[in-house]
Amino acid sequence: MSNRLPSKCQHPEQNPFDFYLEGYLRVQLCGRVFRRTHQHQEAIWAEIQRVSKNQCERVIDHFVLHVKKCKEMEGRHLENEI
Repeated sequence: MSNRLPSKCQHPEQNPFDFYLEGYLRVQLCGRVFRRTHQHQEAIWAEIQRVSKNQCERVIDHFVLHVKKCKEMEGRHLENEI
């Protein structure tokens, strides 16, 4: 996981873990070809089960840092700030 914060302070459509998980799954499944929908679903589920407790804790820690920085920036973009 990168230490870089997203450039926008708000991601209202996703909670922090969903935001992380989307990118994580994209990387883990990149380049794999699935012939059937259920194969794709099984691969996604298998990758989700591989996410460790430590990874989840790091996502939450990163979110706390993100919220603090957003508060400092009063909601402005974070580009070139970190």
